[in-house]
Amino acid sequence: MKLKLTCAISPQWVGSKKFLKKRRKSAELVKSNEKKKKVQKKIAEEKRRREVIEQKEKEEAEKKRVRDAKVKKEEDRKRRKQQEEEERRQKEKESKIAEEELKRKLEEDERAKELKRMEEERRKEEEERKQLEKEEELKKQEALMNWKKEELLAQQEREKEKMKQLQEAELRKQLEESKHAEDIADDAAAEEERAKEAARKAAEEAKLAKDEESKRRAKEAEKKALAEARQNKEKKLRMQLKAATNSRKVEKIKGAIKDAKEAKMPELQKDIGDAEGVLDTIEAGERLKDAMGRRHLGDVEAAVNNIKKKKLEKTYAVELFEADKLINKLRRLERLRQEILELNQSTISEIRSYQKPPEAVHQVMISVYLLLGYKEKELKIWKNMQAFLGRTGKEGLKRQVTTLEPSKININTADYAEKTYLAKSDLDSIRDVSAGAATFFVWATSMIEEARAYVEEEAKRKIIEAEKKKEEEENRKKDEERKKAREERRKMGINAQESSSRIADEESARKAADAALKTSKDNSANQPKSSTNSATKVKPSNSSQLTRGRTSVRSDANKDRSKSQPSSKKSSNANIGNRSSTPGRK
Repeated sequence: MKLKLTCAISPQWVGSKKFLKKRRKSAELVKSNEKKKKVQKKIAEEKRRREVIEQKEKEEAEKKRVRDAKVKKEEDRKRRKQQEEEERRQKEKESKIAEEELKRKLEEDERAKELKRMEEERRKEEEERKQLEKEEELKKQEALMNWKKEELLAQQEREKEKMKQLQEAELRKQLEESKHAEDIADDAAAEEERAKEAARKAAEEAKLAKDEESKRRAKEAEKKALAEARQNKEKKLRMQLKAATNSRKVEKIKGAIKDAKEAKMPELQKDIGDAEGVLDTIEAGERLKDAMGRRHLGDVEAAVNNIKKKKLEKTYAVELFEADKLINKLRRLERLRQEILELNQSTISEIRSYQKPPEAVHQVMISVYLLLGYKEKELKIWKNMQAFLGRTGKEGLKRQVTTLEPSKININTADYAEKTYLAKSDLDSIRDVSAGAATFFVWATSMIEEARAYVEEEAKRKIIEAEKKKEEEENRKKDEERKKAREERRKMGINAQESSSRIADEESARKAADAALKTSKDNSANQPKSSTNSATKVKPSNSSQLTRGRTSVRSDANKDRSKSQPSSKKSSNANIGNRSSTPGRK
Protein backbone atom coordinates (compact mmCIF):
# COMPACT_ATOMS: atom_id res chain seq x y z
CA MET A 1 0.00 0.00 0.00
CA LYS A 2 1.49 3.27 -1.05
CA LEU A 3 1.34 6.28 1.15
CA LYS A 4 0.43 9.47 -0.55
CA LEU A 5 1.91 12.57 0.97
CA THR A 6 -0.37 15.40 0.32
CA CYS A 7 1.29 17.93 2.54
CA ALA A 8 3.81 20.37 1.24
CA ILE A 9 7.37 19.24 1.96
CA SER A 10 9.98 21.78 2.47
CA PRO A 11 13.42 21.22 0.86
CA GLN A 12 15.12 21.24 4.19
CA TRP A 13 12.91 18.41 5.49
CA VAL A 14 13.68 16.32 2.36
CA GLY A 15 17.35 16.18 2.94
CA SER A 16 17.12 15.58 6.66
CA LYS A 17 17.84 12.20 8.41
CA LYS A 18 14.48 11.99 9.93
CA PHE A 19 12.89 12.30 6.57
CA LEU A 20 15.13 9.61 5.14
CA LYS A 21 14.53 7.36 8.08
CA LYS A 22 10.90 7.83 7.77
CA ARG A 23 11.04 7.23 4.09
CA ARG A 24 13.03 4.05 4.65
CA LYS A 25 10.50 2.89 7.16
CA SER A 26 7.75 3.66 4.75
CA ALA A 27 9.45 1.63 2.05
CA GLU A 28 9.98 -1.27 4.46
CA LEU A 29 6.42 -1.01 5.46
CA VAL A 30 5.34 -1.15 1.86
CA LYS A 31 7.51 -4.19 1.27
CA SER A 32 6.18 -5.94 4.34
CA ASN A 33 2.72 -5.17 3.27
CA GLU A 34 3.36 -6.60 -0.15
CA LYS A 35 4.87 -9.67 1.43
CA LYS A 36 1.89 -9.99 3.73
CA LYS A 37 -0.39 -9.66 0.78
CA LYS A 38 1.40 -12.42 -1.05
CA VAL A 39 1.26 -14.64 2.03
CA GLN A 40 -2.36 -13.83 2.55
CA LYS A 41 -3.03 -14.52 -1.10
CA LYS A 42 -1.32 -17.89 -0.85
CA ILE A 43 -3.24 -18.61 2.32
CA ALA A 44 -6.46 -17.59 0.60
CA GLU A 45 -5.71 -19.73 -2.39
CA GLU A 46 -4.85 -22.65 -0.13
CA LYS A 47 -7.97 -22.02 1.77
CA ARG A 48 -9.99 -21.91 -1.43
CA ARG A 49 -8.34 -25.11 -2.61
CA ARG A 50 -9.08 -26.80 0.69
CA GLU A 51 -12.64 -25.44 0.60
CA VAL A 52 -13.03 -26.80 -2.92
CA ILE A 53 -11.67 -30.14 -1.76
CA GLU A 54 -13.92 -30.06 1.29
CA GLN A 55 -16.80 -29.02 -0.90
CA LYS A 56 -16.14 -31.93 -3.18
CA GLU A 57 -15.79 -34.23 -0.19
CA LYS A 58 -19.00 -32.83 1.20
CA GLU A 59 -20.73 -33.30 -2.10
CA GLU A 60 -19.43 -36.82 -2.28
CA ALA A 61 -20.47 -37.40 1.27
CA GLU A 62 -23.83 -35.83 0.59
CA LYS A 63 -24.29 -37.99 -2.46
CA LYS A 64 -23.30 -40.99 -0.44
CA ARG A 65 -25.59 -39.92 2.35
CA VAL A 66 -28.41 -39.40 -0.16
CA ARG A 67 -27.73 -42.81 -1.66
CA ASP A 68 -27.58 -44.31 1.76
CA ALA A 69 -30.70 -42.43 2.75
CA LYS A 70 -32.49 -43.63 -0.33
CA VAL A 71 -31.39 -47.15 0.32
CA LYS A 72 -32.33 -46.82 3.97
CA LYS A 73 -35.56 -45.19 3.05
CA GLU A 74 -36.36 -47.97 0.65
CA GLU A 75 -35.45 -50.50 3.26
CA ASP A 76 -37.53 -48.64 5.82
CA ARG A 77 -40.39 -48.46 3.37
CA LYS A 78 -40.18 -52.14 2.69
CA ARG A 79 -39.83 -52.90 6.37
CA ARG A 80 -42.68 -50.56 7.22
CA LYS A 81 -44.80 -52.05 4.49
CA GLN A 82 -44.05 -55.45 5.82
CA GLN A 83 -44.86 -54.33 9.32
CA GLU A 84 -48.05 -52.68 8.14
CA GLU A 85 -48.99 -55.85 6.33
CA GLU A 86 -48.29 -57.85 9.46
CA GLU A 87 -50.19 -55.30 11.55
CA ARG A 88 -53.07 -55.39 9.08
CA ARG A 89 -53.19 -59.14 9.18
CA GLN A 90 -52.96 -58.96 12.96
CA LYS A 91 -55.70 -56.36 13.09
CA GLU A 92 -57.87 -58.36 10.75
CA LYS A 93 -57.32 -61.34 12.93
CA GLU A 94 -58.02 -59.33 16.07
CA SER A 95 -61.04 -57.63 14.45
CA LYS A 96 -62.35 -60.98 13.39
CA ILE A 97 -61.87 -62.27 16.93
CA ALA A 98 -63.43 -59.02 18.29
CA GLU A 99 -66.34 -59.34 15.90
CA GLU A 100 -66.91 -62.89 16.95
CA GLU A 101 -66.61 -61.82 20.59
CA LEU A 102 -68.93 -58.88 19.97
CA LYS A 103 -71.35 -61.07 18.13
CA ARG A 104 -71.26 -63.51 20.99
CA LYS A 105 -71.72 -60.68 23.48
CA LEU A 106 -74.52 -59.20 21.39
CA GLU A 107 -76.20 -62.57 21.27
CA GLU A 108 -75.77 -62.92 25.02
CA ASP A 109 -77.04 -59.32 25.53
CA GLU A 110 -79.93 -60.03 23.21
CA ARG A 111 -80.79 -63.15 25.12
CA ALA A 112 -80.40 -61.23 28.40
CA LYS A 113 -82.54 -58.41 27.06
CA GLU A 114 -85.12 -60.87 25.85
CA LEU A 115 -85.16 -62.52 29.24
CA LYS A 116 -85.29 -59.12 30.92
CA ARG A 117 -88.04 -57.98 28.56
CA MET A 118 -90.01 -61.14 29.23
CA GLU A 119 -89.44 -60.67 32.95
CA GLU A 120 -90.43 -57.02 32.65
CA GLU A 121 -93.54 -57.96 30.68
CA ARG A 122 -94.45 -60.54 33.30
CA ARG A 123 -93.82 -57.99 36.02
CA LYS A 124 -95.87 -55.34 34.17
CA GLU A 125 -98.64 -57.84 33.54
CA GLU A 126 -98.56 -58.71 37.24
CA GLU A 127 -98.56 -55.03 38.20
CA GLU A 128 -101.33 -54.28 35.72
CA ARG A 129 -103.34 -57.18 37.06
CA LYS A 130 -102.78 -55.96 40.63
CA GLN A 131 -103.54 -52.38 39.54
CA LEU A 132 -106.70 -53.53 37.81
CA GLU A 133 -107.69 -55.50 40.88
CA LYS A 134 -106.88 -52.49 43.05
CA GLU A 135 -108.79 -50.15 40.74
CA GLU A 136 -111.66 -52.59 40.64
CA GLU A 137 -111.62 -52.74 44.43
CA LEU A 138 -111.39 -48.97 44.63
CA LYS A 139 -114.25 -48.65 42.14
CA LYS A 140 -116.30 -51.05 44.21
CA GLN A 141 -115.45 -49.13 47.38
CA GLU A 142 -116.12 -45.83 45.62
CA ALA A 143 -119.36 -47.18 44.21
CA LEU A 144 -120.27 -48.42 47.68
CA MET A 145 -119.33 -45.07 49.21
CA ASN A 146 -121.25 -43.22 46.49
CA TRP A 147 -124.20 -45.51 47.04
CA LYS A 148 -124.02 -44.94 50.78
CA LYS A 149 -123.60 -41.22 50.20
CA GLU A 150 -126.47 -41.15 47.74
CA GLU A 151 -128.52 -43.28 50.09
CA LEU A 152 -127.65 -40.95 52.95
CA LEU A 153 -128.46 -37.91 50.82
CA ALA A 154 -131.67 -39.57 49.64
CA GLN A 155 -132.54 -40.40 53.23
CA GLN A 156 -131.74 -36.85 54.26
CA GLU A 157 -133.86 -35.57 51.38
CA ARG A 158 -136.67 -37.92 52.37
CA GLU A 159 -136.43 -36.82 55.97
CA LYS A 160 -136.24 -33.23 54.81
CA GLU A 161 -139.28 -33.72 52.59
CA LYS A 162 -141.09 -35.51 55.37
CA MET A 163 -140.28 -32.76 57.84
CA LYS A 164 -141.30 -30.21 55.24
CA GLN A 165 -144.61 -31.99 54.72
CA LEU A 166 -145.11 -32.20 58.47
CA GLN A 167 -144.33 -28.51 58.78
CA GLU A 168 -146.73 -27.70 55.94
CA ALA A 169 -149.41 -29.88 57.52
CA GLU A 170 -148.77 -28.24 60.88
CA LEU A 171 -148.87 -24.83 59.20
CA ARG A 172 -152.16 -25.67 57.47
CA LYS A 173 -153.56 -26.90 60.74
CA GLN A 174 -152.39 -23.73 62.48
CA LEU A 175 -153.93 -21.63 59.71
CA GLU A 176 -157.24 -23.46 60.13
CA GLU A 177 -157.01 -22.96 63.87
CA SER A 178 -156.10 -19.32 63.22
CA LYS A 179 -159.20 -18.83 61.05
CA HIS A 180 -161.35 -20.60 63.60
CA ALA A 181 -159.85 -18.46 66.38
CA GLU A 182 -160.49 -15.33 64.30
CA ASP A 183 -164.13 -16.36 63.91
CA ILE A 184 -164.39 -16.90 67.64
CA ALA A 185 -162.67 -13.54 68.27
CA ASP A 186 -165.08 -11.80 65.90
CA ASP A 187 -168.03 -13.42 67.62
CA ALA A 188 -166.59 -12.44 70.98
CA ALA A 189 -166.11 -8.88 69.71
CA ALA A 190 -169.75 -8.81 68.55
CA GLU A 191 -170.88 -10.19 71.90
CA GLU A 192 -168.70 -7.57 73.63
CA GLU A 193 -170.34 -4.79 71.61
CA ARG A 194 -173.80 -6.16 72.40
CA ALA A 195 -172.90 -6.42 76.09
CA LYS A 196 -171.59 -2.84 76.06
CA GLU A 197 -174.77 -1.71 74.35
CA ALA A 198 -176.83 -3.57 76.97
CA ALA A 199 -174.76 -1.97 79.72
CA ARG A 200 -175.29 1.46 78.16
CA LYS A 201 -179.03 0.91 77.96
CA ALA A 202 -179.10 -0.46 81.51
CA ALA A 203 -177.26 2.67 82.63
CA GLU A 204 -179.85 4.81 80.85
CA GLU A 205 -182.66 2.82 82.48
CA ALA A 206 -180.98 3.35 85.87
CA LYS A 207 -180.99 7.09 85.22
CA LEU A 208 -184.64 7.02 84.15
CA ALA A 209 -185.76 4.73 86.99
CA LYS A 210 -188.35 6.29 89.34
CA ASP A 211 -187.95 3.94 92.28
CA GLU A 212 -185.06 2.24 94.03
CA GLU A 213 -186.01 -1.30 93.00
CA SER A 214 -185.97 -0.44 89.29
CA LYS A 215 -182.73 1.45 89.73
CA ARG A 216 -181.15 -1.51 91.59
CA ARG A 217 -182.27 -3.97 88.92
CA ALA A 218 -180.94 -1.68 86.16
CA LYS A 219 -177.58 -1.35 87.92
CA GLU A 220 -177.37 -5.10 88.38
CA ALA A 221 -178.16 -5.53 84.69
CA GLU A 222 -175.46 -2.94 83.85
CA LYS A 223 -172.95 -4.69 86.11
CA LYS A 224 -173.81 -8.04 84.58
CA ALA A 225 -173.51 -6.60 81.07
CA LEU A 226 -170.13 -5.01 81.88
CA ALA A 227 -168.87 -8.31 83.30
CA GLU A 228 -170.07 -10.06 80.17
CA ALA A 229 -168.36 -7.38 78.04
CA ARG A 230 -165.09 -7.85 79.97
CA GLN A 231 -165.36 -11.61 79.64
CA ASN A 232 -165.98 -11.30 75.89
CA LYS A 233 -163.11 -8.82 75.56
CA GLU A 234 -160.78 -11.25 77.33
CA LYS A 235 -162.02 -14.02 75.08
CA LYS A 236 -161.57 -11.81 72.00
CA LEU A 237 -158.01 -10.85 72.93
CA ARG A 238 -157.12 -14.45 73.78
CA MET A 239 -158.49 -15.67 70.46
CA GLN A 240 -156.70 -12.84 68.64
CA LEU A 241 -153.42 -13.93 70.25
CA LYS A 242 -154.11 -17.53 69.30
CA ALA A 243 -155.09 -16.60 65.73
CA ALA A 244 -151.99 -14.40 65.34
CA THR A 245 -149.59 -17.04 66.69
CA ASN A 246 -151.16 -19.73 64.48
CA SER A 247 -150.94 -17.47 61.41
CA ARG A 248 -147.12 -17.12 62.02
CA LYS A 249 -147.25 -13.48 60.87
CA VAL A 250 -144.93 -11.20 62.83
CA GLU A 251 -146.85 -7.96 62.43
CA LYS A 252 -150.12 -9.65 63.35
CA ILE A 253 -148.58 -11.20 66.47
CA LYS A 254 -147.05 -7.87 67.50
CA GLY A 255 -150.40 -6.12 67.04
CA ALA A 256 -152.23 -8.79 69.06
CA ILE A 257 -149.61 -8.61 71.85
CA LYS A 258 -149.90 -4.80 71.88
CA ASP A 259 -153.71 -4.91 72.13
CA ALA A 260 -153.53 -7.55 74.90
CA LYS A 261 -150.99 -5.50 76.89
CA GLU A 262 -153.04 -2.32 76.50
CA ALA A 263 -156.07 -4.15 77.97
CA LYS A 264 -154.08 -4.70 81.23
CA MET A 265 -155.81 -7.96 82.09
CA PRO A 266 -153.86 -10.23 84.46
CA GLU A 267 -155.67 -13.25 83.02
CA LEU A 268 -153.89 -12.71 79.65
CA GLN A 269 -150.31 -12.68 81.00
CA LYS A 270 -149.74 -16.36 80.22
CA ASP A 271 -151.17 -15.97 76.70
CA ILE A 272 -149.01 -12.87 76.12
CA GLY A 273 -145.91 -14.77 77.29
CA ASP A 274 -146.71 -17.68 74.96
CA ALA A 275 -147.28 -15.28 72.06
CA GLU A 276 -143.98 -13.51 72.76
CA GLY A 277 -142.21 -16.90 72.79
CA VAL A 278 -143.77 -17.78 69.42
CA LEU A 279 -142.82 -14.33 68.11
CA ASP A 280 -139.22 -14.85 69.24
CA THR A 281 -139.15 -18.24 67.52
CA ILE A 282 -140.57 -16.85 64.26
CA GLU A 283 -138.18 -13.89 64.30
CA ALA A 284 -135.24 -16.28 64.77
CA GLY A 285 -136.35 -18.23 61.70
CA GLU A 286 -136.97 -15.07 59.69
CA ARG A 287 -133.49 -13.81 60.64
CA LEU A 288 -131.97 -17.08 59.39
CA LYS A 289 -133.93 -16.95 56.12
CA ASP A 290 -132.95 -13.31 55.57
CA ALA A 291 -129.26 -14.08 56.24
CA MET A 292 -129.37 -17.08 53.88
CA GLY A 293 -131.03 -14.95 51.22
CA ARG A 294 -128.25 -12.34 51.53
CA ARG A 295 -125.65 -15.19 51.72
CA HIS A 296 -123.55 -13.38 54.32
CA LEU A 297 -121.34 -15.79 56.28
CA GLY A 298 -121.27 -13.86 59.56
CA ASP A 299 -125.03 -13.24 59.60
CA VAL A 300 -125.83 -16.88 58.73
CA GLU A 301 -123.53 -18.18 61.49
CA ALA A 302 -125.00 -15.70 63.98
CA ALA A 303 -128.56 -16.73 63.03
CA VAL A 304 -127.70 -20.45 63.34
CA ASN A 305 -126.05 -19.89 66.75
CA ASN A 306 -129.10 -17.90 67.86
CA ILE A 307 -131.41 -20.80 66.92
CA LYS A 308 -129.16 -23.32 68.68
CA LYS A 309 -128.94 -21.08 71.73
CA LYS A 310 -132.74 -20.95 71.93
CA LYS A 311 -132.89 -24.76 71.39
CA LEU A 312 -135.03 -24.52 68.26
CA GLU A 313 -133.14 -27.18 66.27
CA LYS A 314 -136.21 -29.38 65.84
CA THR A 315 -138.37 -26.47 64.75
CA TYR A 316 -135.93 -25.35 62.07
CA ALA A 317 -134.28 -28.68 61.20
CA VAL A 318 -134.75 -28.22 57.43
CA GLU A 319 -133.49 -24.63 57.49
CA LEU A 320 -130.47 -25.61 59.60
CA PHE A 321 -129.60 -28.40 57.14
CA GLU A 322 -129.59 -25.91 54.24
CA ALA A 323 -127.76 -23.33 56.36
CA ASP A 324 -124.93 -25.80 57.14
CA LYS A 325 -124.41 -26.47 53.42
CA LEU A 326 -124.41 -22.74 52.70
CA ILE A 327 -121.94 -22.06 55.54
CA ASN A 328 -119.50 -24.62 54.11
CA LYS A 329 -119.67 -22.96 50.68
CA LEU A 330 -119.24 -19.46 52.11
CA ARG A 331 -116.35 -20.56 54.32
CA ARG A 332 -114.57 -22.04 51.27
CA LEU A 333 -115.06 -18.77 49.41
CA GLU A 334 -113.79 -16.84 52.43
CA ARG A 335 -110.67 -19.04 52.57
CA LEU A 336 -110.01 -18.27 48.90
CA ARG A 337 -110.36 -14.57 49.60
CA GLN A 338 -107.93 -14.91 52.49
CA GLU A 339 -105.45 -16.75 50.28
CA ILE A 340 -105.64 -13.95 47.73
CA LEU A 341 -105.14 -11.37 50.48
CA GLU A 342 -102.07 -13.28 51.66
CA LEU A 343 -100.61 -13.40 48.13
CA ASN A 344 -97.33 -11.55 47.91
CA GLN A 345 -97.17 -8.65 45.51
CA SER A 346 -94.23 -10.47 43.95
CA THR A 347 -96.62 -13.23 42.81
CA ILE A 348 -98.79 -10.73 40.93
CA SER A 349 -95.63 -9.04 39.66
CA GLU A 350 -94.44 -12.42 38.40
CA ILE A 351 -97.66 -12.81 36.38
CA ARG A 352 -97.26 -9.25 35.15
CA SER A 353 -93.62 -9.77 34.17
CA TYR A 354 -94.47 -12.22 31.38
CA GLN A 355 -93.65 -10.72 28.01
CA LYS A 356 -95.49 -13.54 26.28
CA PRO A 357 -97.53 -15.31 28.98
CA PRO A 358 -98.65 -18.96 28.82
CA GLU A 359 -102.07 -19.27 27.22
CA ALA A 360 -103.62 -20.77 30.38
CA VAL A 361 -102.40 -17.87 32.57
CA HIS A 362 -103.75 -15.27 30.13
CA GLN A 363 -107.13 -17.02 29.94
CA VAL A 364 -107.42 -17.23 33.75
CA MET A 365 -106.65 -13.54 34.17
CA ILE A 366 -109.16 -12.62 31.41
CA SER A 367 -111.82 -14.61 33.32
CA VAL A 368 -110.96 -12.84 36.59
CA TYR A 369 -111.22 -9.37 35.06
CA LEU A 370 -114.42 -10.30 33.19
CA LEU A 371 -116.01 -11.18 36.55
CA LEU A 372 -114.81 -7.82 37.86
CA GLY A 373 -116.70 -6.06 35.03
CA TYR A 374 -113.93 -5.24 32.52
CA LYS A 375 -114.38 -5.38 28.74
CA GLU A 376 -113.13 -8.48 26.94
CA LYS A 377 -111.65 -6.52 24.01
CA GLU A 378 -109.18 -4.71 26.30
CA LEU A 379 -108.24 -7.86 28.18
CA LYS A 380 -107.13 -9.79 25.09
CA ILE A 381 -104.15 -7.41 24.68
CA TRP A 382 -101.47 -8.44 27.20
CA LYS A 383 -100.06 -4.91 27.52
CA ASN A 384 -103.46 -3.72 28.78
CA MET A 385 -103.53 -6.67 31.17
CA GLN A 386 -100.08 -5.70 32.46
CA ALA A 387 -101.36 -2.17 33.06
CA PHE A 388 -104.37 -3.51 35.00
CA LEU A 389 -102.14 -5.79 37.08
CA GLY A 390 -99.88 -2.85 37.92
CA ARG A 391 -102.64 -0.81 39.53
CA THR A 392 -102.73 -0.36 43.32
CA GLY A 393 -105.14 0.91 45.95
CA LYS A 394 -108.86 0.64 45.27
CA GLU A 395 -108.19 -0.31 41.65
CA GLY A 396 -105.67 -2.98 42.66
CA LEU A 397 -106.44 -6.58 41.79
CA LYS A 398 -106.34 -7.88 45.38
CA ARG A 399 -108.70 -5.15 46.64
CA GLN A 400 -111.20 -5.69 43.82
CA VAL A 401 -111.16 -9.48 44.17
CA THR A 402 -111.60 -9.54 47.95
CA THR A 403 -114.43 -6.97 47.93
CA LEU A 404 -116.44 -8.47 45.05
CA GLU A 405 -119.79 -9.95 46.10
CA PRO A 406 -121.34 -12.85 44.13
CA SER A 407 -124.63 -10.94 43.89
CA LYS A 408 -122.89 -8.23 41.84
CA ILE A 409 -121.67 -10.65 39.14
CA ASN A 410 -123.53 -10.77 35.82
CA ILE A 411 -124.51 -14.43 35.41
CA ASN A 412 -124.30 -14.25 31.59
CA THR A 413 -120.74 -12.92 31.84
CA ALA A 414 -119.89 -15.65 34.35
CA ASP A 415 -121.22 -18.40 32.06
CA TYR A 416 -119.33 -16.93 29.09
CA ALA A 417 -116.05 -16.71 31.07
CA GLU A 418 -116.34 -20.31 32.24
CA LYS A 419 -117.28 -21.71 28.84
CA THR A 420 -114.78 -19.67 26.80
CA TYR A 421 -111.73 -19.54 29.07
CA LEU A 422 -111.86 -21.58 32.29
CA ALA A 423 -113.19 -24.81 30.75
CA LYS A 424 -110.08 -25.11 28.54
CA SER A 425 -107.73 -25.74 31.50
CA ASP A 426 -107.69 -27.56 34.81
CA LEU A 427 -106.22 -26.68 38.19
CA ASP A 428 -103.21 -29.04 38.04
CA SER A 429 -101.99 -27.81 34.65
CA ILE A 430 -102.31 -24.17 35.72
CA ARG A 431 -100.58 -24.85 39.04
CA ASP A 432 -97.62 -26.34 37.15
CA VAL A 433 -97.26 -23.06 35.24
CA SER A 434 -98.05 -20.48 37.96
CA ALA A 435 -99.16 -20.88 41.58
CA GLY A 436 -100.67 -17.37 41.63
CA ALA A 437 -102.72 -18.03 38.50
CA ALA A 438 -103.94 -21.29 40.11
CA THR A 439 -105.22 -19.32 43.13
CA PHE A 440 -107.12 -16.94 40.84
CA PHE A 441 -108.46 -19.95 38.86
CA VAL A 442 -109.95 -21.49 42.02
CA TRP A 443 -111.37 -18.11 43.06
CA ALA A 444 -112.99 -17.53 39.65
CA THR A 445 -114.61 -21.00 39.51
CA SER A 446 -115.89 -20.64 43.09
CA MET A 447 -117.32 -17.17 42.44
CA ILE A 448 -119.11 -18.44 39.33
CA GLU A 449 -120.65 -21.29 41.34
CA GLU A 450 -121.68 -18.87 44.08
CA ALA A 451 -123.16 -16.44 41.54
CA ARG A 452 -125.19 -19.27 40.01
CA ALA A 453 -126.36 -20.33 43.48
CA TYR A 454 -127.36 -16.73 44.23
CA VAL A 455 -129.35 -16.50 40.97
CA GLU A 456 -131.05 -19.82 41.70
CA GLU A 457 -131.83 -18.64 45.22
CA GLU A 458 -133.27 -15.41 43.85
CA ALA A 459 -135.41 -17.38 41.37
CA LYS A 460 -136.64 -19.65 44.19
CA ARG A 461 -137.34 -16.62 46.35
CA LYS A 462 -139.35 -14.99 43.56
CA ILE A 463 -141.31 -18.22 43.04
CA ILE A 464 -141.96 -18.45 46.78
CA GLU A 465 -142.99 -14.78 46.88
CA ALA A 466 -145.34 -15.33 43.92
CA GLU A 467 -146.84 -18.38 45.61
CA LYS A 468 -147.05 -16.44 48.84
CA LYS A 469 -148.83 -13.57 47.09
CA LYS A 470 -151.18 -16.04 45.43
CA GLU A 471 -151.84 -17.72 48.76
CA GLU A 472 -152.36 -14.34 50.41
CA GLU A 473 -154.80 -13.40 47.65
CA GLU A 474 -156.71 -16.64 48.18
CA ASN A 475 -156.67 -16.12 51.94
CA ARG A 476 -157.82 -12.56 51.42
CA LYS A 477 -160.75 -13.77 49.30
CA LYS A 478 -161.58 -16.39 51.92
CA ASP A 479 -161.32 -13.74 54.64
CA GLU A 480 -163.65 -11.49 52.68
CA GLU A 481 -166.11 -14.35 52.34
CA ARG A 482 -165.87 -15.06 56.06
CA LYS A 483 -166.28 -11.36 56.78
CA LYS A 484 -169.37 -11.26 54.63
CA ALA A 485 -170.76 -14.28 56.48
CA ARG A 486 -169.90 -12.67 59.81
CA GLU A 487 -171.52 -9.41 58.70
CA GLU A 488 -174.67 -11.28 57.80
CA ARG A 489 -174.66 -13.01 61.16
CA ARG A 490 -173.91 -9.70 62.85
CA LYS A 491 -176.78 -8.03 61.00
CA MET A 492 -179.08 -10.80 62.16
CA GLY A 493 -177.80 -10.29 65.69
CA ILE A 494 -178.32 -6.50 65.36
CA ASN A 495 -181.87 -7.08 64.17
CA ALA A 496 -182.45 -9.31 67.15
CA GLN A 497 -180.92 -6.66 69.36
CA GLU A 498 -183.14 -3.97 67.83
CA SER A 499 -186.21 -6.12 68.43
CA SER A 500 -185.14 -6.68 72.04
CA SER A 501 -184.51 -2.94 72.49
CA ARG A 502 -187.93 -2.22 71.00
CA ILE A 503 -189.52 -4.66 73.44
CA ALA A 504 -187.52 -3.05 76.24
CA ASP A 505 -188.81 0.39 75.19
CA GLU A 506 -192.35 -0.90 75.17
CA GLU A 507 -191.81 -2.39 78.62
CA SER A 508 -190.39 0.88 79.93
CA ALA A 509 -193.36 2.79 78.46
CA ARG A 510 -195.73 0.34 80.08
CA LYS A 511 -193.85 0.73 83.38
CA ALA A 512 -194.24 4.48 83.15
CA ALA A 513 -197.98 4.08 82.53
CA ASP A 514 -198.28 1.71 85.50
CA ALA A 515 -196.38 4.16 87.68
CA ALA A 516 -198.69 6.99 86.60
CA LEU A 517 -201.73 4.79 87.30
CA LYS A 518 -200.30 3.91 90.69
CA THR A 519 -199.79 7.57 91.67
CA SER A 520 -203.33 8.43 90.58
CA LYS A 521 -204.73 5.61 92.68
CA ASP A 522 -202.68 6.68 95.70
CA ASN A 523 -203.93 10.18 95.42
CA SER A 524 -207.57 9.14 95.03
CA ALA A 525 -207.92 6.38 97.62
CA ASN A 526 -205.27 7.38 100.22
CA GLN A 527 -204.71 3.72 100.97
CA PRO A 528 -200.91 3.05 101.03
CA LYS A 529 -201.22 -0.65 101.91
CA SER A 530 -203.44 -1.54 99.01
CA SER A 531 -201.45 0.65 96.61
CA THR A 532 -198.24 -1.02 97.76
CA ASN A 533 -199.68 -4.45 97.19
CA SER A 534 -200.88 -3.50 93.74
CA ALA A 535 -197.49 -2.08 92.88
CA THR A 536 -195.71 -5.21 94.03
CA LYS A 537 -198.10 -7.27 91.97
CA VAL A 538 -197.46 -5.24 88.82
CA LYS A 539 -193.66 -5.02 89.05
CA PRO A 540 -192.84 -8.73 89.09
CA SER A 541 -195.09 -9.22 86.10
CA ASN A 542 -193.20 -6.46 84.23
CA SER A 543 -189.76 -7.87 85.10
CA SER A 544 -190.80 -11.41 84.18
CA GLN A 545 -192.15 -10.20 80.84
CA LEU A 546 -188.90 -8.28 80.17
CA THR A 547 -186.74 -11.32 81.02
CA ARG A 548 -188.86 -13.57 78.83
CA GLY A 549 -188.62 -11.05 75.98
CA ARG A 550 -184.81 -10.81 76.18
CA THR A 551 -184.40 -14.58 76.44
CA SER A 552 -186.65 -15.15 73.40
CA VAL A 553 -184.74 -12.54 71.37
CA ARG A 554 -181.32 -14.09 72.25
CA SER A 555 -182.52 -17.59 71.45
CA ASP A 556 -183.79 -16.34 68.07
CA ALA A 557 -180.46 -14.65 67.38
CA ASN A 558 -178.53 -17.83 68.25
CA LYS A 559 -180.76 -19.87 65.96
CA ASP A 560 -180.22 -17.45 63.08
CA ARG A 561 -176.45 -17.44 63.69
CA SER A 562 -176.24 -21.23 63.72
CA LYS A 563 -178.15 -21.37 60.42
CA SER A 564 -175.86 -18.82 58.73
CA GLN A 565 -172.59 -20.64 59.67
CA PRO A 566 -171.10 -23.57 57.60
CA SER A 567 -172.03 -27.08 58.57
CA SER A 568 -168.52 -27.90 59.80
CA LYS A 569 -168.64 -25.15 62.45
CA LYS A 570 -172.27 -25.33 63.60
CA SER A 571 -171.62 -27.19 66.79
CA SER A 572 -168.62 -25.10 67.88
CA ASN A 573 -170.31 -21.78 67.12
CA ALA A 574 -173.49 -22.93 68.84
CA ASN A 575 -171.47 -23.74 71.94
CA ILE A 576 -169.73 -20.36 71.68
CA GLY A 577 -173.15 -18.67 71.48
CA ASN A 578 -174.38 -20.61 74.48
CA ARG A 579 -171.24 -19.77 76.45
CA SER A 580 -171.46 -16.11 75.51
CA SER A 581 -175.12 -15.97 76.61
CA THR A 582 -174.14 -17.06 80.15
CA PRO A 583 -171.71 -14.44 81.49
CA GLY A 584 -170.83 -16.48 84.58
CA ARG A 585 -169.06 -19.22 82.59
CA LYS A 586 -165.67 -19.03 80.85
